[in-house]
Amino acid sequence: MDRFERHAHEYLLFCGYKDVVYEPNGNIPPDFRVANDIAVEVRLLNENVPNQTTPIGLEQARIPFFKKFASLIASYGPPSPRRWWVLVHFQRPPPKWKTIEKQMADFLQEVIDGALSSVSRTFGDRIEIKVARRASDADVTFSLPVQVDEDSGGMLSDLLEYNVALCITQKTAKIAPYRNSYKKWWLILVDDMARAMLDEEWLSFQENTNIAYTWDRVILLDAFDHKRCREL
Repeated sequence: MDRFERHAHEYLLFCGYKDVVYEPNGNIPPDFRVANDIAVEVRLLNENVPNQTTPIGLEQARIPFFKKFASLIASYGPPSPRRWWVLVHFQRPPPKWKTIEKQMADFLQEVIDGALSSVSRTFGDRIEIKVARRASDADVTFSLPVQVDEDSGGMLSDLLEYNVALCITQKTAKIAPYRNSYKKWWLILVDDMARAMLDEEWLSFQENTNIAYTWDRVILLDAFDHKRCREL
């Protein structure tokens, strides 16, 4: 069981399912059987480069950086009294975290102390942080609505639509020979893309996209929190 399958397994148990069997038929689909008649497949929803013969994942450099950055901004806790949006632009490979952590922490503290409404700062030649005052309510000082990888290109909603469709297409082809073996099929995409979206951004994405699929459920499971998910 790889780490994405373990994450999905934790989600299924959190949902209250007791009869969760890993690879019930061996090394063929499904990844899990739930309650005897539900087949579950799992895949990482990462960013892939369009227009390649074989799509190439970009998450290896990005996940460690943004996981640490998210922990950094979360450490500032609830707003007192101001709140800010934080947008991060970076080019791969990002610098080593330990070389920029203190600089970024000092910058964020300067934002709080100076009560600046809008500001940006670069760290080396690969990281830029932009901070803007947030007018809407929030229970944290800094919010990270979206992450921008300058080497990947494209708007988040466009990239999300492309990559969700890609994952569905690939997984649908993989399960085709086994489709009739189970009454229901679920696809869990361990999500390193849509997890950054605000609720209103996600609703807009759902309203403005039409991704065709034949799965009974397509679940986008937060890559860092097995208790948080969204569904197409």
